[in-house]
Amino acid sequence: MAAKVRLKQLPGSYAVSRLAAGETIPGWADGPGFVSITRTDDELSIVCLQDRVPHAIKQDIDWVAFKLLGPFAFD
Repeated sequence: MAAKVRLKQLPGSYAVSRLAAGETIPGWADGPGFVSITRTDDELSIVCLQDRVPHAIKQDIDWVAFKLLGPFAFD
């Protein structure tokens, strides 16, 4: 039987931003709300509340974020 997953929608509108792979993590990325920072060989991706992202940054806006409600077993 598949496990039930409970979700909670987080408040606010989120942006997915893309920066060059070699850029440092900008100060605006950190703060309240959900934040995800992922670096690959190709890019630096940041998901955070959209009102923190400067307009000059390449971004896709008006996303919602969901939190998976745990706890989850790691065995």
